[in-house]
Amino acid sequence: MKTLVLYESHTGYTRRYAQWISEALRADILPLKEAISALLRDADLVIFGGSIRGSIISGQDRMKKLAKKAGSKAVLYFGVGLRPDSPRTRSLLRRNNFGSESTVPLFYFQGGLNRDSLASGDRTMLTIYQAMLKRRRSIHPEDAELLQIMRCSSDYSGKEQIRPLLEKAAQYTKQFES
Repeated sequence: MKTLVLYESHTGYTRRYAQWISEALRADILPLKEAISALLRDADLVIFGGSIRGSIISGQDRMKKLAKKAGSKAVLYFGVGLRPDSPRTRSLLRRNNFGSESTVPLFYFQGGLNRDSLASGDRTMLTIYQAMLKRRRSIHPEDAELLQIMRCSSDYSGKEQIRPLLEKAAQYTKQFES
């Protein structure tokens, strides 16, 4: 079975997760911008990850188009963001990227924040988002935690977070071997 890992990373955390997944599955890995539909056609399973900006997985629209051109492919999606992992975070991610009724295999991994490496536009957006959260009459506990996380650079990434995705990929492997 051939597995291909594609990713779109803005700060490096998504690339790190893609590399860990690729190593664990002995899969080929490639940035999404270098992917063509012929590569996807040759793969039995495609895993795509993108960084999360405004609760949207970057690159997922391009990934969907590539997968459609490549034919009926099994695709696992993952998003990497700053929010703590929770049912609320995963629900928001699913709803904003695939619709709440979707059965697309979707995983969330917490990344980190390197304030020094942010582009000026990203720094501005982060500041605006912090201000929006602070202005709410009632702040959800997860949003209060996020505000604390955004105050300084941090790294919450860890290989253990990819375990559920690897288990799902193993199910596909068994399916293709049968």
